[in-house]
Parts: sequence; C-alpha cells; structure tokens
Amino acid sequence: MNDNDDIEEFIQYALMEETRSYLERGRSLAHVSKEELFDLWSAMVRRWFYDRSKSNQRDMDDAAAEIRFRGLDMPEDRLGSLIEEMREENRRDPQRD
Repeated sequence: MNDNDDIEEFIQYALMEETRSYLERGRSLAHVSKEELFDLWSAMVRRWFYDRSKSNQRDMDDAAAEIRFRGLDMPEDRLGSLIEEMREENRRDPQRD
C-alpha cells in the first residue's frame, strides 16, 4: 500500500462517517428534489469557501451526504470558476481548512 492508497482510504472513511452521521440525524434533506439539493449543495460550498469561519460546514456536509446516499454524482459543474479558485487557494495556502 502506498501513500496515495492511504489518503484515498482516509477520504473514503471520512465520507462514510459524514454520511453515517447525516443518516443518524434523520436525513433532513430527504424530501428535497434533486435540483433543489444540487442548488443547496453548490450554495453551501460557495458559502463555505468564502466564509473563513466555516460556520456552515455541517450544512454543506449534509447536502453532500444526501447526494451520495441517493447515488448521484456531485454537481461540480454548478460551481463554475470556483473550482479553479479553490485549487489556486490550495496552491497558495495548502494548510487552509
């Protein structure tokens, strides 16, 4: 097993735990349509990225967990140029949460 395998394993575990926590709290977004869920997730990602306090982390994680639970692909295309902005931020400051 190499470092990349370890990282991927850690990421998968974290996502599983995020989904487990969301399900245990009752799937608050179960009633939301797919389009509304995608809109909510993209809005939460934007808010999370620009809000340095990360006060909406759980809301963003819950929307992501519901998307995964439904077996849908993450709607990254809805983020537009934010994806590149996030990559650039990570290159400048890899320690940023």
